[in-house]
Amino acid sequence: MYSLYLTSLLVTFFSSVTLNRSFQFLLLILVTLVSISFFGLRWHSGADYAGYLMIYEYIPTLSSFSLSAVKDIHGELGFLFFSSFVKSLGTADYFYMFILSVISISLKSHFFFKESPLPVLSFSIYLLFLGMTFEFVQIRYALSITFIMLSISSLVKGDRYKSFLLFCLGVAFHYFSVIFVVMYFYRRIKVSLVALYFMSLFTFLVISNLGGALFLFDLIPSFVSETILGRRVMGYIDTDEHYSQSVAMTSFLFLRVFLFAGIILFFHKRFNLENDKFHDFFRICMLFLFIFSFLSFNSIMFSRAVALVEILNFLLIAFCIEKSKKVIDRFLILSVFFVFSCLSFLKALDSENIYSYQTWLSIVF
Repeated sequence: MYSLYLTSLLVTFFSSVTLNRSFQFLLLILVTLVSISFFGLRWHSGADYAGYLMIYEYIPTLSSFSLSAVKDIHGELGFLFFSSFVKSLGTADYFYMFILSVISISLKSHFFFKESPLPVLSFSIYLLFLGMTFEFVQIRYALSITFIMLSISSLVKGDRYKSFLLFCLGVAFHYFSVIFVVMYFYRRIKVSLVALYFMSLFTFLVISNLGGALFLFDLIPSFVSETILGRRVMGYIDTDEHYSQSVAMTSFLFLRVFLFAGIILFFHKRFNLENDKFHDFFRICMLFLFIFSFLSFNSIMFSRAVALVEILNFLLIAFCIEKSKKVIDRFLILSVFFVFSCLSFLKALDSENIYSYQTWLSIVF
């Protein structure tokens, strides 16, 4: 099943580049439906699946929902409230998981359709790179970053109120997403994109080799670390394993994040891409990369933070491909993303968090 899904994504990866907007829309619907089926119909195929079913089992219905009733249940308040709402409808646990996949995947598909000149390509790259991590395992965070993506889209369009509401919704589903609040300052950053890129690279190299947890977090007052958000952040770095696990320059994550941003920066200059939408998204992307490089001392925090950098890269690369006139330019860009897409998908499958694929259809029918 995994091989079949990988093959279908790779086919759309290449075929989507030559299609007009109408066919792009039809193919995007097909990819979305296939992906919803693949992720939504799974049954105990990922490490966190049983944990989410346990949350659903213990969550009260809305009539009994209160802070005291859910204080011992793992999860953010917004996510728990939504789960309670779904349970109040009498929904079975397996269909509850299906609903989560429908929301997360369909809204991401909508984002790429609205913002990307090649939506199928951008969406397929996302599914190849991050789908198995977020949509399969880290479900709460997958939902959270979906709302943050829509928040960024509204911010770029100038609708700050809608953007902030979506941002708050994202944080309500996963508290870690509060770090993305820095996006509201992107227009105040006057540094060039090239300078931001190299500042990010320098910051990464310094922090990842400093034992940054000692350098940054030992200074946090105890009353801050005892707050809900403080406890959640400290939870990432409070064990010996996580405390010392920085992101190496030779890591796959470092290579793909900085390589892709560098490729976009290069073609941005080469093609003179001054599209306002492209420029705004790219500035937010580079701001994220710089700020989140300070988290490179901890691989868990860094990988979650730069997820939005990667997603924006998947969007921005479509602008570069659309703008390119030479076949060789398109070939080079697609070749790099093709190789890394395959490696990312296969690397995710090799993770201990992914199990053999099963579907709950066999149980229902």
